[in-house]
Amino acid sequence: MAAYREGRVVVRGGADLVKNRPVFSSDSKYIFVCSGHTVKIFSAASGDCVRELRAHDGEVTGVVVNPQNKLQVFTGSMDGTISQWDYMDSVLLKTLYVRSPVCGLFAHPSHPDSLFATIFDEKSDDNTRLKLVKIKIPKQAGQCVDVVDQFVTGNVQAGDKGVAFGARGEFIATIMRNTLKIVFMKDMHLKKLSPDRTPLTCIACHPSDYCIAVGDEKGRISVWRNFHKKERRALEHWHSLRVEDLCYSPEGSVLYSVGHECTLVEWRHETLQKKFLPRQGAPINHIAYAPNSQQRALSLMTNAMLIQSHLTTTQTIQGLVRTNFNQKREDYLPIGLVIDPHTRALVTNGMVGQLQFYQLDEDRLLFSLDITGENYISPADLQQPLFHTEVEKVAFDPPGDWMATVERRDDKQTSPELRLKFWEFDQLKQSFVLNTVISEPHASRINCLSFRPSSSVSHDTHEPMAFTTSDDGKFKLWAAASDDDSQKKGRSWGCESVGFFRDEIPSCACFSADGSLLIVSFGNVVTTWDPDVNVLKKTLCHGVNDQHIEHVVFGHGSAAHCLISASSSVLNVWNLLTCTVMWRVNMNVSVLVADTESEFVATFDRSGNLFVFHPLEPKLVYTKQNLPTPSVMAAVFIPLTRTDSSSSGGSHLLPWEEHSHLYFVTKGLMLMTETSQLHQQRVSHADMEERLPPTPFAMLLNNQQRKAEKEEGVRMQDLPASANMREMLQAPAHILPPVKSLCATFLQGLLDPGTKMLKRKEERDMDESDEDSDQKSDSEESDMDMETAGGGAVNQSKDTGNGTDQSQDSEDHKDQSELQARSGGQYRTQALSEADLRRLAKVSRSGLKWMHKVFQEIY
Repeated sequence: MAAYREGRVVVRGGADLVKNRPVFSSDSKYIFVCSGHTVKIFSAASGDCVRELRAHDGEVTGVVVNPQNKLQVFTGSMDGTISQWDYMDSVLLKTLYVRSPVCGLFAHPSHPDSLFATIFDEKSDDNTRLKLVKIKIPKQAGQCVDVVDQFVTGNVQAGDKGVAFGARGEFIATIMRNTLKIVFMKDMHLKKLSPDRTPLTCIACHPSDYCIAVGDEKGRISVWRNFHKKERRALEHWHSLRVEDLCYSPEGSVLYSVGHECTLVEWRHETLQKKFLPRQGAPINHIAYAPNSQQRALSLMTNAMLIQSHLTTTQTIQGLVRTNFNQKREDYLPIGLVIDPHTRALVTNGMVGQLQFYQLDEDRLLFSLDITGENYISPADLQQPLFHTEVEKVAFDPPGDWMATVERRDDKQTSPELRLKFWEFDQLKQSFVLNTVISEPHASRINCLSFRPSSSVSHDTHEPMAFTTSDDGKFKLWAAASDDDSQKKGRSWGCESVGFFRDEIPSCACFSADGSLLIVSFGNVVTTWDPDVNVLKKTLCHGVNDQHIEHVVFGHGSAAHCLISASSSVLNVWNLLTCTVMWRVNMNVSVLVADTESEFVATFDRSGNLFVFHPLEPKLVYTKQNLPTPSVMAAVFIPLTRTDSSSSGGSHLLPWEEHSHLYFVTKGLMLMTETSQLHQQRVSHADMEERLPPTPFAMLLNNQQRKAEKEEGVRMQDLPASANMREMLQAPAHILPPVKSLCATFLQGLLDPGTKMLKRKEERDMDESDEDSDQKSDSEESDMDMETAGGGAVNQSKDTGNGTDQSQDSEDHKDQSELQARSGGQYRTQALSEADLRRLAKVSRSGLKWMHKVFQEIY
């Protein structure tokens, strides 16, 4: 059966952040990093990825700031295009079509109308050599423009370490093998320097002087001076391995060099005296300096980038950690992909002897857990790397309370070291704490490790259980038991039973969904065991196929009785209720994984094809032919949460991904997933909605909301400094003056309204006392009217005057000058004592100058 809905493979993380040199923006606030087919823009202050530039179909090989507009960048790609971007809004302005893949992109302010690129030389014999060309930035309008390149020099090294501008752009220096070539831009004169046969690795030019620094494979740095007349060469040797990158500071006073020693070396330009900043954590691949001379970026070979200010690392940008930067082995991701039940993070191999917990939602490293307690040591020879203790297996029990790890070191000269460790999750520390260390749990390498499902504990005990299989021909069951002899109550792990089958070597194993059965494969035979008593129940063998079984998984849900086994060429589905083969198919399986939240099973073959099927039916639920990267090393189903399901929308998901998402990692450590095109378009549309103009209905709602906010602000106008606070909070942060200039004004705004409110309160109290006295006088005069007939006119005039005062008070309530006029004129001031009048006058004259004096002394 074909797929219900067309799917699409998308990259979800793990892209290489350190393959190319990072580039700072002109204001040093952002860092541009080439990452696969995109360019990620990171904030230098926070280290967060704030934007992404997506337009290329091929790998992005270079990014430069537009010499004519500092708010724009150019990006070059292997798809043969150069894109012009407004990076503040992530808007693609123009696409330049080059007739060859762009392997490097360069620019310099002294050549504002040109770009320089390294492309393939079609005139070379093998069509693999690169040449440096000059490309005029087109001025004509249009979204797509064809450009013509001008030849500068040929036979150029690939990457961004082989080309550099010097002396304010007066010359361009390139390297190839052991030759240094200098092209003077004024007359295009070419000069070559080749002192010896040592291959060159990187180059850097002084920004203002005629000086070139070149690094080579032996770790030496050659500094060439006065080469436009009669060259002088100074040779410095500190690095024990090859020099990875060189960089001058913007003013040219310091030369920086980096390499495999995990140390940043600082060389003074005039004297070549050196200083060191050691222990950077990993070999350094690139170094870039910010235009403000206050920050620099170091790219580590572990796919991390350090942002430093002077001698301090201010931010760390970490991608999916790469562990194979100096090791030559095929399986450099031995533990595959595992899910942490607590954090839902992806767990895989990190730095040497560490596990990395990777957050898929945010594409960032959550934290690393040191398992072996060993530091990285650079080797004496890159062709003979040192042997470190590596974490080869990891497993979590379903609740996430326990974690088991297997670490091994084998240098082929001394006795191998093998340790099985059990870690307990500490609720207070919110991390795993070492509980038990078992040295030499097997006589040979452990090839499988897993926990028993938590719902499968036996009737006699509630302790967790794990199993290991080894090349020594045995499998062992491990259980946690209480420490009766220890004064401190706790549990430790020990071996409960050992099993074997003939003289065969167990290759893989797994528990059933309910944990009642343990499946262990020996050669081409599948054996079933009762884990509680370690008794062999059944043996399953297909007579036609004699190949060794490499993968076994159990089905779940309605297919919980199905066992899927796969060898190098055949996939079998067994029915354990009848102990028969339900169906089989010829397939060269490389990865086999089952979804614990549904009945579906996914498999990858060695040709780069994905197949999803239901164990009960020999029909494909989904298939994806010819994946972009065929070498899939590991895969895992990650269960969806309620938030994920509601945000994704069930109708936009593939039917077999309604409960979980399938993630897989390639040999290039690219983390990918398979999703429907409708879901991908929905996610892209959600991102685009933030940049689209509002519809008329949205504008109407916005106006109504603003009107409501305005009315609310009118009701709140008597609150202290509400207008000042609203003005400061609504203003864009980049146009505000320094904070110290706003402090005095802001505090004055907080204090003055409070003083005015105090005055108004005293005025209302005075009015109320006047009204009380007027009412008392009126009552006395009304009593007199019964005796004297002439007092009515007087009382009427007084009542009229009092009403006039009340209307003026309501109209001129906010004016302080009129308040003083009323208090001295029309109001009956005889009701206030002289002390009250002096107190009122003192408050009205208060200017709070003492507060101004305090803040002037502070700032």
